[in-house]
Amino acid sequence: MDEQRDKAAAVPPTADPVWEGLDILAEAVERYRPVKVFALFSGGHDSLCSTHLAGRSPRFDGCVHIDTGIGIEETRAFVRATCRAHGWPLAEYRPPVPYEEIVLRWGFPGPAGRTLIYNRLKERCLRQLGRDHKTKRSDAILLVTGIRRQESRRRMPVTSRYRRKTAGCGWPRS
Repeated sequence: MDEQRDKAAAVPPTADPVWEGLDILAEAVERYRPVKVFALFSGGHDSLCSTHLAGRSPRFDGCVHIDTGIGIEETRAFVRATCRAHGWPLAEYRPPVPYEEIVLRWGFPGPAGRTLIYNRLKERCLRQLGRDHKTKRSDAILLVTGIRRQESRRRMPVTSRYRRKTAGCGWPRS
């Protein structure tokens, strides 16, 4: 019995993921000095967790939901209701060219079309977010996401704590 207790005492305590996330967020705020800090809230479990985390930061300015036109209305309703319930300001963005129009014009994208579709549906919304909230070209906007390195093979090689994106937007990694 004493041997088991000694072994347990020798094991360092597991880091609290909430405090670790808040530390990463504070570090990113200090490093990039953003003019705004937003949580990208898709409505999924991971983005809900990261949005709760971001909402604890004194620098939190609200949530951004990108309506790509692919999702379902129930998800958008969940995002709106959750933001309302927590008092989080919400900005919704839609791409200038809807997904349906892209498909009708060029057909359904295969794996090779992933980058094009990302650019058309999400990246353009992020650029609009930058235009809406930056006053100077050098201004930075920090975006907090629920992206996890462990969630897919494509994302596994990403090892940095942050990722810089175009339009002066970047986000800490979870």
